[in-house]
Amino acid sequence: MLVIDTGVSEYYGEQLGSLLIENDKAIVIQGGEQIKIPEGDENLLPYLKTILEIEPDAGLLRNRIEELENHLPEL
Repeated sequence: MLVIDTGVSEYYGEQLGSLLIENDKAIVIQGGEQIKIPEGDENLLPYLKTILEIEPDAGLLRNRIEELENHLPEL
């Protein structure tokens, strides 16, 4: 058995996704859409915002995005 967390499951309102690993690339399937999962030091915000577009009722995810945006270092 393999258990995965696509980063937006139960805690953020139970928007369940699936993991696809193909050609050494990890992709989440969310609401029928395929989204590349960030790797290493990649910025997580674009990934989370894409999920929110697909799952607009994920209020806790929206809150997490706002927290991350408010804590980004100034350039």
